[in-house]
Amino acid sequence: MNLVPFNSTACFSLGGKALSFFLMMLKLTEEVTTSFAPSRLLVHVSWASNLQYNVILMKYWTSL
Repeated sequence: MNLVPFNSTACFSLGGKALSFFLMMLKLTEEVTTSFAPSRLLVHVSWASNLQYNVILMKYWTSL
C-alpha cells in the first residue's frame, strides 16, 4: 500500500474550506434555531470538539 506524503499546504487549504463550510453551517443552524437555544448550544459544542480533534490531528501530522 502506497502512502501519500503529507502535504501541509493542501491540508491547510482544505482546513480553510472546511472552516468556512462549518461557519456557513453554523450561521444556517443559528438562523433556523433562533428560538431554540439548547440545540444551538449543542451545535457549538459539537463544532468545538471537532475543531479540537482536527488541531490534535494536525499536530500529530506535523510532528511526523
